[in-house]
Amino acid sequence: MINQLVRWLGLIMFLLGGSAFILSGINSQIVPFENWPAFTSGPEKLLANYSYFTLWSNLLGALVGLGYFTNFRRISPTLAKVVRIDAALMLTVTGLIYNLILRATASPDEGIELYTNPVFHIIMPILAPLTWILFMFFGDTKTEREITLTTTLLALVIPAVWTIWTVFRGITTGGYYPYGFINADKLGWPVAIRNIAGIYIGFFAAVSLVGGVEKLADRRKR
Repeated sequence: MINQLVRWLGLIMFLLGGSAFILSGINSQIVPFENWPAFTSGPEKLLANYSYFTLWSNLLGALVGLGYFTNFRRISPTLAKVVRIDAALMLTVTGLIYNLILRATASPDEGIELYTNPVFHIIMPILAPLTWILFMFFGDTKTEREITLTTTLLALVIPAVWTIWTVFRGITTGGYYPYGFINADKLGWPVAIRNIAGIYIGFFAAVSLVGGVEKLADRRKR
């Protein structure tokens, strides 16, 4: 029963996250890029749109959803664990930061955003961790520990790549950063680095906490 629920939740993640990801790209070509007027051409706006952490986390969530639906048949067990961790935690970060920090200053949703914004910032950040928890603690397809030191460290790779890409983009575009709390030009590098480090520490702590719960649950099953 739980295994089937996980599969169907995965399919919903794939359909919602994937469609919102594509529609967001289409919307970037229709609506002026307000955050950085220098981005006027189609490719510039598309690249800027797909450089948001929100888009990275939702694309990963959609792909992991497909993995749940297909039982991760085509990738290695270690990689499957890593992307499940990343999808759940990255989307949780997306949902928390948007709803607690960014929502108050965000522009009202219009047009395509009436669909993509709730999917990106509410639905997927709920579905991804929920599906992961169901898979880990209530399904019977898991055969070994999901969270280990190795998978936790590997799960930091995608966020690290995004951070490097964002800093590179900020330097090469003359100061464009998709989020104000990492804008080194306005905040200064010490504050920006502190904010980024805080997110990584929170990410690691959250994974470790869930890993501890998983370890305790596995012991009780024996």
